[in-house]
Amino acid sequence: MPNLGHTCFVSAVVQVLLRVAPLRAMVDKHAETCRLTARRCAVCALSQQARVLLEARGAGWGREDRAPIAVAARRGLLGNEFKPRNRLDHRGRPYVHNQQCVARDLLEALFKALAHVEFPRIPKSAQDLLRESVIDEHLIGRVYRQRVICRTCSRASDGFEWERFLRLYPAQHPRRSGVIPLQELIAWQINEVDTNVMRCETCGDAGEDGRAHETHVFPERDPAVLVVVLVRTLENQLGLRDQTRVVIPREIDGLVSREMDGLALPPRRYRFAGAVCHISYDGTSNGGHYVAACDVGEDRYRVFDDDTVEP
Repeated sequence: MPNLGHTCFVSAVVQVLLRVAPLRAMVDKHAETCRLTARRCAVCALSQQARVLLEARGAGWGREDRAPIAVAARRGLLGNEFKPRNRLDHRGRPYVHNQQCVARDLLEALFKALAHVEFPRIPKSAQDLLRESVIDEHLIGRVYRQRVICRTCSRASDGFEWERFLRLYPAQHPRRSGVIPLQELIAWQINEVDTNVMRCETCGDAGEDGRAHETHVFPERDPAVLVVVLVRTLENQLGLRDQTRVVIPREIDGLVSREMDGLALPPRRYRFAGAVCHISYDGTSNGGHYVAACDVGEDRYRVFDDDTVEP
């Protein structure tokens, strides 16, 4: 995909997203029945982008014709935060500044767009409530149970939480070296006990150290498609990034055993499709460049850097 001006985050996200078979099937199915065009529907633009990449067209095509999803993002079909911002130069003249956005925000916007096309009569302002759509309920929705225990009276309460992304924090891992396997990082974060400052409703105690409650996390359901986000920005460090290396294997096991017709089944097994990588030029999260590293089959991997493909 060509870069239309700070749209590398679009290229990287799309290269990975379109390699996930269930998501690609939803995109193509919608495009077959949608009456809108790629200039008015973000999902149709994503489907058109898939056809452009698959057919490897490019000779004689304009840059915008080869990147319809980037055009859709700049037109605001995925949210105003991806539109170019109008600013003034040092002489007070208006000019268009194509700011670089966060790839995670674009991925979230694409998932919301896929959820919204299942319920076209619901206003866009209610998209945040669409958690029971097919994509959230059966593809990417991760469900876990939180158990909060009072340290004083041992009162326990359970609550269920839902999220699209599995957020991991490599900087908080008590690593012995600068390399952490992904599955070890997931297991450590789930087993980590968090504390908070809520006062107990039963005994009213806030704890001697101001941390009266322990929070334990128990996964309840693994999604069909696992989306992992590595949070690299260090807290209270002025945007500095953590440099811990995380090893992502080709395949990884899920955390929850399944049942079908009364029979116990092993956890899901996930296969690596791709990773969106942010390259920082100054060691911070401000600015930089996005590329995608993808599995192209037959034990081969490629790095997609806008319209350049590297082995």
